[in-house]
Amino acid sequence: MNKQTGFAIVAAMFLLIIVGLLGKYLVNISGVHHKTTILSLQSARAYHAAKSGIEWGIVNACNSGSYSINNFDITITAASDAGNPYDENLVDTSGGAIPINICKINSKAEYGTYGTADYIARTVEVTINE
Repeated sequence: MNKQTGFAIVAAMFLLIIVGLLGKYLVNISGVHHKTTILSLQSARAYHAAKSGIEWGIVNACNSGSYSINNFDITITAASDAGNPYDENLVDTSGGAIPINICKINSKAEYGTYGTADYIARTVEVTINE
């Protein structure tokens, strides 16, 4: 009598389970990679949207404001810098005072709703003199 009957079916089921788990793992890794790529792209878009807010603030003479572009909400906050480190008594060649006006511009670009998985926000701040 042969007592090993049915061993092949146990080995085949074991092999199918291992291959199925490996397939599930690869699909999961592929999904994570895809989501990471999308978030990385959105992060770059948010950074450039925030940079465009800085440019908007400069063009509009250091004024605050907000606008929306490609589903990014951009908020620009501009203010004169009270702690101006360049507030020296500078004079020109004729002895007249040279005013130095410092303006800080903060631009924040946001996509999505805070607390959700697709929320992206980037902030860029510059200090300029006019």
